[in-house]
Amino acid sequence: MMDNVCVLTGTCLLTVLSCVGGSAATAHDDGVVAITLTDPSPTGLVPLRVAASEASSALAGDYQPQRAHDGSLQSKWVAAVESTPQSPQWITLRLAAARDVSAVAVYGEALDNDGLVAGAIQVLAPDGTDYQTVLDVPAAPARAWLATFPPVATTAVRLLITRSGGPSPHTDVYEIRLYGPPLPPHVMRAHATQQLAAAEAMLALDLEGLTTSPDAGLEQWVGLAPQKLALRARYADVRRRLEAWDQHAPSSHVAFCDEVDRLAAQARQLHDAHGELTRVWTDRCAEVAAARSADAETAASPSAQRVVGQGAAVRVALSQDSGLWEATWLGACHAALRGVAFAVEVDGTSFTPDGVPVTSRPFESHLGSGTELVQTWGHGVRVERRLQVFNDRPLVVVGGSVCNETDQEVSLGSAALLNLARDGTGWWHAGQALQSPGVVTLSGDSLWVCEPEGTELESADTDRSYAGTMLLALAQRNPATMLLVGFLTGREARPRVSARFRALESGTALSATQDFLGRRLGPGERIELDSVAVTASEDPWSSLEAYGNDVAAAGVAPARTRPTSLWCSWYAHRMAMTEDLVLANAAVAAQHFQPLGMEIIQLDHGWQRGDVTGDWIPNERFPHGLPWLAEQLRSKYGFRLGLWISPTDVADVSDLYRDHADWLLRDENGRPLRNWQWYWKPNPDCYELDASHPDAADFLRETFARLAGEGVSYFKIDFLAPCGGDHFV
Repeated sequence: MMDNVCVLTGTCLLTVLSCVGGSAATAHDDGVVAITLTDPSPTGLVPLRVAASEASSALAGDYQPQRAHDGSLQSKWVAAVESTPQSPQWITLRLAAARDVSAVAVYGEALDNDGLVAGAIQVLAPDGTDYQTVLDVPAAPARAWLATFPPVATTAVRLLITRSGGPSPHTDVYEIRLYGPPLPPHVMRAHATQQLAAAEAMLALDLEGLTTSPDAGLEQWVGLAPQKLALRARYADVRRRLEAWDQHAPSSHVAFCDEVDRLAAQARQLHDAHGELTRVWTDRCAEVAAARSADAETAASPSAQRVVGQGAAVRVALSQDSGLWEATWLGACHAALRGVAFAVEVDGTSFTPDGVPVTSRPFESHLGSGTELVQTWGHGVRVERRLQVFNDRPLVVVGGSVCNETDQEVSLGSAALLNLARDGTGWWHAGQALQSPGVVTLSGDSLWVCEPEGTELESADTDRSYAGTMLLALAQRNPATMLLVGFLTGREARPRVSARFRALESGTALSATQDFLGRRLGPGERIELDSVAVTASEDPWSSLEAYGNDVAAAGVAPARTRPTSLWCSWYAHRMAMTEDLVLANAAVAAQHFQPLGMEIIQLDHGWQRGDVTGDWIPNERFPHGLPWLAEQLRSKYGFRLGLWISPTDVADVSDLYRDHADWLLRDENGRPLRNWQWYWKPNPDCYELDASHPDAADFLRETFARLAGEGVSYFKIDFLAPCGGDHFV
């Protein structure tokens, strides 16, 4: 069947079953073999569709049980609780219909890195109450293994975990795949007919009951209507194909039955979701409908407790009692925010605008004009929060400031410019409550990340988290909606954004924060917090473009409007780069790539002294120096010279470290703090410049000025993130 690596004999887990409430059954004498991540399906067996799953525990974030059967070896389910024989962890995979199961493939983490070390395969007994062990796995042979046993009819398979490999108490399982013998053609046809009838019964039910909503009913607002239409269209197509069963090749029947199983499972899921959607969204939809129907006269005459800012595309209401605000986007956009809080930590005290009067006034900025809602509070330390609602844009900008009016310096902690209320009343919505949105964000400080939306009709326990730096753009295709939260500037502290989505409830968490790490604010000093844009629209591309334009307009330097085209030495030569090789590549680039727009020849890591960080002067592989090389590139080939540089990283073998250790970031005891070990030979320990030290700041300015004076007009700047790490003092 497959290449044997080792075989384990199946036995009963009587002690384990007694712990989980199952009844023991005689295990079949079959076995487990190690497989690789790329092994094909077992010979003579077909994959079985998993309709739903649940687990004993799951690590918070994107580690829910459905990740173990999503078809991807890149995602995983993580059991959050330590597994022992007395207290095993488990994941149950439910089939779309009763089937014979005869093999289970498990793909996990390495055995010594939170991988599954021991466990068992169990199946749900015919009476549907107890699980029976069909195969014991006392010692997993590898991170990926295949368990085989004689076919057993069941509707659910459980993977039991009694021991994992550490070092953490968690167990990482990337994928579980179930296999069984193929059904005879007449049985497959009967099975497909039965499943299609079940789907028809679910889809025929009247799910149109609620009409209290912003537009055409709750179904449209939460994304139920497009899901139903799509399923009904699929049902009609599948029914036509089932009627033409004999006209299709027998080899296509297995895939067709799998499609019918998937349709039936999703129809049931859609039906089951309706009750929870009704419970969660009836009042929400009524509230949003009222906000969307509020006319300009009502908006201009706010109550004593709620102050309203109204634009053509968005309506904002701010509660003076709680300090929470909400936003409702108008027109075709299905997006809303509720229960958004604000807090700034100063000297360990959280400053929040509870019960603070609101001033409403017109404003005009480089982004447009509209209404600004302002709150100012505090004695000694004065905090201000501003909400700008734009007249003709679907945009809200949140900003603020902290002013120290005392005669002592104060310490700044975290600033949450935007954070959903912690009491659970806050929520956000962007088009769908049944499917998690896709996301565009920044990972770390410079890596753009784009992840797709979740699978259609995600299970009710789907809980997806999002986190990034600067920007979080959450998008759905049906109905097309994007909710975007992004900092416009990042001058004062690192901007962080995060969100959470739970199926049927929509957004359950959303934040835009900065941590000032104890930064001191002297007497009479004032700091302007970096502002945050919050926008929504049915066109995600225009939302991203508008945000990019707004960030560019807020920047100090002019935005570059076209891409940079260059040759980089790293991918061709790494540390073997020399002056002669650079010029040889420039000759080729001038002939073939300069006509296409290439303009820069960039020396990457390996041009500097010692091949380490700290001393930014050429090494022996560049004997003529940078001015000579820059002139050669310009006069002979028409190129500009670029350099890689890691200006804040300092190796302990550099002259800079030896002569100026007092310029480095430190630990709590005042000693220079080692940050990491350099990847490349001679692999020195590395430290970080403290740019708040006047002499270190002068060194940075002088280094760039000197290199620019030597003909360098482009810098690839690397490894900046560590110098902002909160492990330094």
